Amino acid sequence: MKMIPQSTSRGAVIEALQPHKSKIKFVSLQGTCIISKNQIDFIQSDSNYARVHLSDDKEILCSKTMKSIAAKLSSKEFVKVHASYIVNISRISFIRKDYSQLRLESGQLIPISRGMKSNLKRIVDLHID
Repeated sequence: MKMIPQSTSRGAVIEALQPHKSKIKFVSLQGTCIISKNQIDFIQSDSNYARVHLSDDKEILCSKTMKSIAAKLSSKEFVKVHASYIVNISRISFIRKDYSQLRLESGQLIPISRGMKSNLKRIVDLHID
């Protein structure tokens, strides 16, 4: 874990913990799951819960809203493509020409809402060669 030195008014150095940015935690019915962000294929809204779909075909039902989860995710890694879906950009394998739907490497088809098309195009242009 990285330590960041911080100076105080007296000149002493205090070590502060920097959070591990490549992992995220989800509170599920079974307990707290700590997973690497790169394991996430997509996140699907389910009322006041969210279903986190992982690359190994596992799913975590967590008691957080999409809005609270989206706040923890980087826009360089994840993009909201629909009111009910956030996808891992690195997992996208195909986007329909009209930007109405995308397919993930797992084969899962995800709808793209009209309001999210321009944002998805911008993200793809910026972050995918």
